[in-house]
Amino acid sequence: MEKTKWYERLFGTKLIKCDSVNSANDFDLIATRDILQTAKITGIYFSFANINLQSDEFIKKLLDLYDRLKNESCSDDKKLEVIQVVMWAHNDNYGDFENSHRDSLLGLPWFAMPFSEIDLKVCIQFRIFFKFLFLACC
Repeated sequence: MEKTKWYERLFGTKLIKCDSVNSANDFDLIATRDILQTAKITGIYFSFANINLQSDEFIKKLLDLYDRLKNESCSDDKKLEVIQVVMWAHNDNYGDFENSHRDSLLGLPWFAMPFSEIDLKVCIQFRIFFKFLFLACC
C-alpha cells in the first residue's frame, strides 16, 4: 500500500481548479497528487471569502509572480504552484459563506481547497500558526 503524500495529508485528495467552471456552474476537482507531485515550490495563500479582490494589492503581486514563474518554466516540472485556503470573515450574510468562497476564487490561475474541507482548513491554519509562533519565540 502506497503511503499518503504530505500534500494529500495537508490539503486533501482533491483541489478546486479556480479558473474552471463546469456546466453545473461549479469548479472542476483535480487530484492533489496530479497538481503537486511535480511542483518545486508550493505556496499557501490564506485569504478571506468576503474581501474585495479588485483592491487587494497582495493578490495582484502574487498573480504577477505566479505568471512570471509559469512563463520561465522550461521543463515539465512546475516551479511554483499556489494553493489558496479560503477562510471566513464576519460578514452581513452568514448564510452565504459557500457563495462567498466560490466568488473569491473565480478566475484565479491556481488551485484552492474545496469549501467542504473545513476540518483540513482548520488543521492547516493551526499547524502553520504554531510553527510560526514557535519560530518567533526562539
